[in-house]
Amino acid sequence: MEQRITPDSRLVVAKMLSNGCIDPSSIQSLVQWQRGPRSFDLMRHGYGDELLGILTEELGLVSVNEDGLLRSKIIIVTSEEEVRGAIMRILGKIAEALIVRNCHTDIYANRRWGQIARRGTVPHHTLDQYLAVGTGLETTRLNHYQKYRPNQNFTMF
Repeated sequence: MEQRITPDSRLVVAKMLSNGCIDPSSIQSLVQWQRGPRSFDLMRHGYGDELLGILTEELGLVSVNEDGLLRSKIIIVTSEEEVRGAIMRILGKIAEALIVRNCHTDIYANRRWGQIARRGTVPHHTLDQYLAVGTGLETTRLNHYQKYRPNQNFTMF
């Protein structure tokens, strides 16, 4: 059966190598990228640096040594229930970091997340006066925005 070439099938998503050439193993049609399963290599190439930045700079969960090797500071215990809880906490911290970064780079995303936070019905420009902060993020701690320590023990009276 002959494959028809349409304008959509000629548009591709691909990874460019450091020498300026396209990596032929990474080519995926734009239609499949938008509507079908995305190539894992392209996803890792496009989003891997951001995830590594969040895990190292914002959360301090991994570090990179002088040789460029990753060292994990994540400790998960053996109980299945505790593992599930630890994974959910890590994913929650990553989500928080992504939302804060998105709010800092996109005014419309900041308005939308602000609307959700205040349980409003309409995003409003007055939300531009507010800055998203992540209570457990390193940038928040370094910029002195944090009013409490997330790991601090509180006594209830």
